Amino acid sequence: MGINLNRLLKNSNINQKFYIALIGLIVAHVLYLFIFLLIDKIYLACMNIISIGLYVYSVYIIKKYQNVKLTLTITQIEIFLHSFMCTLSLGWGYGFQNITLALVSIAFFINLNNKLFGYIVTLTQSVAYLFLYVYFKDRIVVQDFESEAMYIFNFTLIVISLIFLSKLLRILNAIVYIDILEKQEQLQMAANKDPLTGLYNRRAFENTVCQKLINSSSFVSLVVGDLDNFKHINDSFGHAAGDEVLRVVSDIIRTSIRKDDYVCRWGGEEFLIALLNTDFKKSDSALNRIKEKIFNHKFQFNSKEVETSITFGFVHAEINEKIDIILAIQKADKLLYIGKRNGKNCVIGEAVDMNMLKKEANTANI
Repeated sequence: MGINLNRLLKNSNINQKFYIALIGLIVAHVLYLFIFLLIDKIYLACMNIISIGLYVYSVYIIKKYQNVKLTLTITQIEIFLHSFMCTLSLGWGYGFQNITLALVSIAFFINLNNKLFGYIVTLTQSVAYLFLYVYFKDRIVVQDFESEAMYIFNFTLIVISLIFLSKLLRILNAIVYIDILEKQEQLQMAANKDPLTGLYNRRAFENTVCQKLINSSSFVSLVVGDLDNFKHINDSFGHAAGDEVLRVVSDIIRTSIRKDDYVCRWGGEEFLIALLNTDFKKSDSALNRIKEKIFNHKFQFNSKEVETSITFGFVHAEINEKIDIILAIQKADKLLYIGKRNGKNCVIGEAVDMNMLKKEANTANI
């Protein structure tokens, strides 16, 4: 997966430094323009006018279209051609070949978005540098004030550019790292969410919610809910209708509980709800309100009205360890089926002592 360079504009540090770099390049080429006019290199001065125009255009497309990749490509091509032509024209002693060499060393990093293009650019610039070296290696380099001043100027530009690039790459690394963390979080959320209802799934409850319940060290109501006659809905109206009922019921439950409570799709048409920091009476009242909302809701599917209801079984207890949760859910499940046998569309709850529940479980296992 390549790095989306256009995303860099969303980072204010990258945005600011990129504009500073473009302005710096414009200033550098204005200086080149005056220098080339001063030493009577009119064709190089004309080339710099074109370069200045390209960078002004780059600033424009960044502001208007936010196209970072195009701007980087223009910048890379301009610097390469400019340094190559200046070396051919002025010779080895002016230091423009060092710009070509520096560009070879950073070309791949600039083209992270397209590795193949990065390899091609790096190879092309390497061949160009070797050509310049072979072309000038047997020629006498005449050192004078003009060439030495230009050499120092070009060397200074290279150092400044590399400092800027190191800062940009450091920020880029931070952005990529954050992007990886965000993707990991998205994958984690996808693994913990039921794709149909958007609720936590059983895995999320066992891996995440359980620990939060234990850490709360408070009285909790653990609820198992099961839609009544759900098979009839699937058989009579189709599974698409059943899916729609599950989605709507999930929304009703989710919007009816507090933000600190949890609801999970436990499997099929079953839901598991954890009501934290509450008492038995409040839990019973809350579940009855949810039950009535579902019973009174007019489910519509393909212009047909679909009716359903829900039965809840719940246990109110103090949760201190994971075995408490397992036993409480098992007990709530038994209460649910008592409700099913008693006519459905009801809430059956019990306040239990977890120590007694553990003793009962141990006795049953003997």
